[in-house]
Amino acid sequence: MKYSGIREEHRLSTLIQDLKDESPDIRKQAAISLGERRDPRAVGPLIRALKDKDKDVRERAAEALGEIGDPRAVGPLIQALKDEEWYVRLEAAISLGVIKDPLAVESLIQDLRDENREVRERAAEALGEIGDPRAVAPLIQELKDENKGFRWRTARALRNIGGAAVDPLIEALKEDDADIRKRAATVLGEIGDPRAIEPLTQILRDEDPDVRLRAAGAVRKIEEPILIQSLIEDLKNEDPAVRWRAVESLGEIRDPRAIDPLVQKLKDEISDIRKRAVMSLGEIGDSRAVAPLIHALKDKDKDVRERAAEALGKIGEPVVVKSLIQNLYDEDPIVRKRAAMALGEIGDPRAVEPLIQTLKDEDRDVRKRVAISLGEIGDPRAAKPLAQAMDEDPDIRKKAAIALQKIKRSG
Repeated sequence: MKYSGIREEHRLSTLIQDLKDESPDIRKQAAISLGERRDPRAVGPLIRALKDKDKDVRERAAEALGEIGDPRAVGPLIQALKDEEWYVRLEAAISLGVIKDPLAVESLIQDLRDENREVRERAAEALGEIGDPRAVAPLIQELKDENKGFRWRTARALRNIGGAAVDPLIEALKEDDADIRKRAATVLGEIGDPRAIEPLTQILRDEDPDVRLRAAGAVRKIEEPILIQSLIEDLKNEDPAVRWRAVESLGEIRDPRAIDPLVQKLKDEISDIRKRAVMSLGEIGDSRAVAPLIHALKDKDKDVRERAAEALGKIGEPVVVKSLIQNLYDEDPIVRKRAAMALGEIGDPRAVEPLIQTLKDEDRDVRKRVAISLGEIGDPRAAKPLAQAMDEDPDIRKKAAIALQKIKRSG
């Protein structure tokens, strides 16, 4: 380790010396390597390299200073924002965004008017990273820029600044320029501050249809998280009717944030709430619900078990196949039927042999569903058993014939 440290010290010293080499290629590579090492001892030499006569060396020095992230580089990088080469200015802006020193804000605001579009974009991004309220008003004015990419980065910068941008953005909803109103509404929706709901509601009657559309979308974005949190709180209500409605609504909204709270409701003392929670988890369709739903296949209430099998089929995770196969032997025929349905929807070949055996189930609805599922999976192993399924029920024979046709087409 001692010798390794000595070698690294020697390498660092060599690279710093290489910044003075006659060859610009060597100086450039030295700047790149020093940035990769992120050693603060290279800051001074790299700052001096910002004035190198070679533009590529200056560019790499600006980039390296950002990788090191030392505040001592802020002043020199601000000076580099005035470099004659646009890509040096670009790297300086990026690095200032990485360092996030408020001292750079005024200079970056000036760079929003740079002649080069990419420099303007990086200046906007850097202002968003720094998050200083002084940047809000200038960024709002840039929302009307003719370039779509610049407008997008400006909007993202305002979103990153967050709360400090809300009041100025609300004021921007009153601008004469429809483009500014439209984009201000969009950003307010992204920030998600409830203070914006009333002002956004007021412009739902804006003369510009695009403004109205963006305002409506923003209101939904802000209100939905508030609604979701309120519904999650309702899951703890003492009134079973309130809990049931909350479970149902969370399934309809289908927001993944409701997964864990809904999983907790699988233990509710009211079976109807457990059943509705199972259904809502299936509607959301998140794989995180698979393990709890598999556990719900053993619920004491047959309706809960049935809905759990159905929900697992909707999610379609292959890991549930083994548990669903076990449910083909449940004492309740409805559970067996739902398990067969879920296995058909998932389409895992491991289910073929167990489903073939279930063609002889005592319940006609189970046998019919098994025939359909074997057709959906389309495995040739099911062809002969389906052909031999001389069921007394004509509807089942019909389903078996359709399943056979599906298997032949898939083969």
